Amino acid sequence: MAQILVIEDDDMMMEMYQDFFERRGDKTVCYARGNMLIGDLNRNGGIAYDLAIADRTLPDTSGDMIVDKLKQRYPQRPIIKISGRDYPCPRGLRPSDSFLDKPFDLKELGDLVDRLLKFRQR
Repeated sequence: MAQILVIEDDDMMMEMYQDFFERRGDKTVCYARGNMLIGDLNRNGGIAYDLAIADRTLPDTSGDMIVDKLKQRYPQRPIIKISGRDYPCPRGLRPSDSFLDKPFDLKELGDLVDRLLKFRQR
């Protein structure tokens, strides 16, 4: 069982992630706003998670900025960047990171999560 951190402002997408990961036996910690996540990172001394899924477009801050903060704080934890816009695949992805364009298949997401978590355990 993994703890998945989800940063997603779309309520339907967030619910989809929660349902999908719960069916797999994973737990989710969800944030709809990047600033709320940053506040918890600073206030609570951190957030327990094994892998993060971050939307690149958030209403209050850049998803890329959130990813950078997570990488600084937790450099060994994998991150999947998600975008529904026509962004080029970001440069500088670590082997432990990945990128998905919306729409995507949930099986594809699950396989990617499993692969990244296995990579992290090496």
